[in-house]
Amino acid sequence: KKTSGLEKKQEYRERSKENNDVIFHKRERQQSKILTNVDGQRSNAQHCASHSVIMWIEVRRACETVQSFDNFESFDACTNLIKEIEKFKWRIQNILKNQGKSAADRAKLKPDSEVTIDGIKLIVDQALCNEAIIISDIFNLNEIDAMELVLSELQATFNVITEFHMLSQPNVCGLGGPRHQSLLRNVIEEIRENCAESLYSLCEWGSEHANEFLLDIYPILKSVPLAEKFSAHHLSAWICLVKLTSSNNASGVLANLVKEIRNETVWSDQSVCGTAQLACAVSLRALAVSPADHLSITNVEVDVDKVVDRAIRNMAMLFIRHGIIGSDSFKLCTTHVRVVDTLLKQLIALFPAKLMEIERNSEDELTWVDEMSEKGQQATPALHYESIIRCIVDLYQVVDDSKSSDALRLCLVELSMSYSSSGSMELCRFMERARLSHHVVHAVAYLDFLCSVCRTQQVAAFIFDMFAKVPPNDDGCVGWDHVMSALRSYERLFRERSGVMTMFGHSLSTQQQPKAAIPPRELIGLITWVNLARTVVDLDDEAAEVFLEQRQWAVLDAALGVVSAPVPLPLKGALLKLVAALAKRELSAIRIWNALKAHRLCTYAENGTLLGLQKELDERECVEEMFDTSLGFVSILKSLLSHTHMGFQEYI
Repeated sequence: KKTSGLEKKQEYRERSKENNDVIFHKRERQQSKILTNVDGQRSNAQHCASHSVIMWIEVRRACETVQSFDNFESFDACTNLIKEIEKFKWRIQNILKNQGKSAADRAKLKPDSEVTIDGIKLIVDQALCNEAIIISDIFNLNEIDAMELVLSELQATFNVITEFHMLSQPNVCGLGGPRHQSLLRNVIEEIRENCAESLYSLCEWGSEHANEFLLDIYPILKSVPLAEKFSAHHLSAWICLVKLTSSNNASGVLANLVKEIRNETVWSDQSVCGTAQLACAVSLRALAVSPADHLSITNVEVDVDKVVDRAIRNMAMLFIRHGIIGSDSFKLCTTHVRVVDTLLKQLIALFPAKLMEIERNSEDELTWVDEMSEKGQQATPALHYESIIRCIVDLYQVVDDSKSSDALRLCLVELSMSYSSSGSMELCRFMERARLSHHVVHAVAYLDFLCSVCRTQQVAAFIFDMFAKVPPNDDGCVGWDHVMSALRSYERLFRERSGVMTMFGHSLSTQQQPKAAIPPRELIGLITWVNLARTVVDLDDEAAEVFLEQRQWAVLDAALGVVSAPVPLPLKGALLKLVAALAKRELSAIRIWNALKAHRLCTYAENGTLLGLQKELDERECVEEMFDTSLGFVSILKSLLSHTHMGFQEYI
């Protein structure tokens, strides 16, 4: 009699539990985790005597088999998988141990002898034998395993015999050409990434040993050289510390950490101590507001707000920007990004009142700086609040580096979704503070922050709606109406000052009038607003349609009108890139093309002399060595000509 699928699954679970207590769990992402329980451990000698040497390639294949296995309904398939795992039980149980050296295997490592790797026979020379013996001695590794470790990864990528023959040439010194060096670099980076991720997994799953880990972590962080970025091992130690503060044994870790951060004099760099203080304060507040965990920290007597104050004064945010996010190893793996992102989001969510206090103090600082500047005196403000915002900006801009991996890009896109209507209320409120009337330093920082986290259509739509809701007569907030009104005002100002424009930005007025100019602060603010608009338009078609169709804004005419005026090149470039983003929509392409012709951006005189942007390229951009305008105009052409079926050649 056939049993139902549920009964088969239950039967499979009972049998597999009897077979060495191996239990398989099917999780959301089709990943499987295998928990193996055994009564005791066999010695290296017993294992080597009862089993043949396990190949590195076989281990890798077994790992891939386990990770990709999803046929949980088949009893036979599960049984075969268990048998496959049985061969590697010793390695699974002794993941941090190597099989010891063997005199018998060492005797097999002879020059010109044959070694079989994955069914392929390879002849090894004296140099390879020596290399394998060195690795065996350093890591107490079986000699054959050491040889396979040297050859297996190479064999999986290219022909070992040919490549090692090339590496053995005297003129390459063992590194080979660019291809070999690239392969070696990739292998090293992969090893470093895997080692880092393994270390972080130990902190996550071995939290009961947290205080033992901390004994190794504290000396590393306390000895960081003053005013230097984190090296790879400093960064790994710091990430481990932050992860341990949010582990299952967090109360014990935090009680220990509070003692360490009180004496700042034992830290070589107080900024590093400040980052530890910040992580401690965030974790303490997170536990305090948790209904399930708030009683676990009753033994930790500390004023959390004062710890945050101390962390800020110790320039923790500045060090996170330059010493951690700016570290060469930060982009090594996604865990670094996730840990810092979580820390910053928790700071925003758990300390809203403290952030408002820091913001007010920073605004007062900036007012004082302006007053000193008017008197001709210099002042150096701390600008703690700007540093907090800039931390988020720098974090999300690491993805703009061409060397960033696809995994890192996907990670940041995923994390950016928290800054939208589907995210937490605290983060949304933090974003909405960008609408308030701030000092230009904070205003630009807020806008850069919004640009950096705007990675998806959902976030772009939220940002657009956030500013679209601000009424035009609201003097306490700034929205799209205010920005477009300012843009139209500048377009009108330059047009009136130059009279009837018959030439691109060079017409002569019939009356002598003061030269129009945009104040520096307004200029940087306007450029940042235009960049945000372009970022939103790039991702949200509905926002792009509103920008084009809103008659009161008159975005297209205002933008091209300002571009036609003698304004700074960065502003022209930003406006042209905004138009290029709008031109990606097929319905607006013809309209934008006609607007370019109407504003005579690229034209010529009766004698054939080039005018407009072409003339400006020679007279301004080449002289100033800034090509924002030309690059912006090329972006427009690229967008327009991408609509291949529209036949723009008729308009050329």
